[in-house]
Amino acid sequence: MVPVEQIRAQIREILGEQYMHLMVGRFEYSEDLETAETRVRCDLRHKGPDEAMTIVGQGVGLLDALFNAVKEKLARAYPSLNSLQIEAFSVRGKMDTGKSASGADALANAVLEVRNSEGRCQAFEAENRSVAAATVQATLSACEFFVNSERAFKRVYKLLEDAKERRRSDLEEIYVAQLTELVKNTSYSEVIEQLRKKI
Repeated sequence: MVPVEQIRAQIREILGEQYMHLMVGRFEYSEDLETAETRVRCDLRHKGPDEAMTIVGQGVGLLDALFNAVKEKLARAYPSLNSLQIEAFSVRGKMDTGKSASGADALANAVLEVRNSEGRCQAFEAENRSVAAATVQATLSACEFFVNSERAFKRVYKLLEDAKERRRSDLEEIYVAQLTELVKNTSYSEVIEQLRKKI
């Protein structure tokens, strides 16, 4: 498994200032322990305050509800999100980081493993003194990664098409190599179909 940060660095290089950072402002969730239904609502921002969106969702537990909500909001623009599956999830208390005598305020380390349509797994990690916040941060880290991966794929695909039209075989080689790496992150067959309709 290639480390997420290594792949993320390549994606950042391709996107530059167009890299999308997903950040949560206000976050609320409620859970009915009898019905096992969880509802989430949060303000999701990227880049600036003018680009805020509210996501709402429900599921069985916080992770399920949040993952569903983010996918529902973003999958229309980024269809590759629909192919993702959660492979594993764990939260571990780092008890030696607690400041109170009880240790209940220790850092929670959340690790979310996501499997893409190519069968590859990537792990996303977050730490926070709140278990819910660590879960939210790990989930958004995963979604941010795959959204930007798709954005990078689209960008390079268009650059490749342009290089072909201009008969720039030197650039074609570079873009094909980049696409070969990006396509390992997930399947972009639906994305390619959308791009072809626009070209």
